[in-house]
Amino acid sequence: MSDHAAASKLTGAQIRAARGVLNWSVKDLAGRTGISSAIIRRLEEYNDTPPTPDETMETHRNTFSDAGIEFLFSPVGKPGVRPR
Repeated sequence: MSDHAAASKLTGAQIRAARGVLNWSVKDLAGRTGISSAIIRRLEEYNDTPPTPDETMETHRNTFSDAGIEFLFSPVGKPGVRPR
C-alpha cells in the first residue's frame, strides 16, 4: 500500500466527527450504510484507522460524501472532516 493510500484511510475519529457535523445518530448511520450499530460503535472507538475491511470504510466514505462531508488528510497534523 502506498503512503498516500495509508494516509487517506478513514479513522474512527473522522466517522464520529462526520456524524456530529450531520447530527446523525449511530442508528441513522447504520440505516444509511447497512452496517450494524454495534460495528459502527466499535469502529468509532478508534482514533486511528480501525482494523476493518476496506469495503466497510469505503461504504462509510461514500455515505458521508453523498451527504456533503469532505474528509481531510493533511501531511501534517490529524485527519479531519468538514462540510462541503
